[in-house]
Amino acid sequence: MSNRTKVFIAGSRRLSRLNKDMRRRIDNIVNKGFTVIVGDANGVDRAVQRYLSSRHYGSVVSRRFAVPGVSRWAKVMKSSGYGRSWNR
Repeated sequence: MSNRTKVFIAGSRRLSRLNKDMRRRIDNIVNKGFTVIVGDANGVDRAVQRYLSSRHYGSVVSRRFAVPGVSRWAKVMKSSGYGRSWNR
């Protein structure tokens, strides 16, 4: 039976590197086999995508293909004026 747990990771566009604690937490998510949903902005989002790609972790989805090995998610977010909302 596959693990259906999904974890969304996103963060500041001002931070572009993952520190040791962040990498350890992501490694824990990977070791548990969770699907990772990650944003696609510059900064933390892109750093997480690069890190997961470097680990050759295949259970990653994002809105856009920012790095190799990241799949596109089925639901696309659209702007609602005050933030973002899910478009089904």
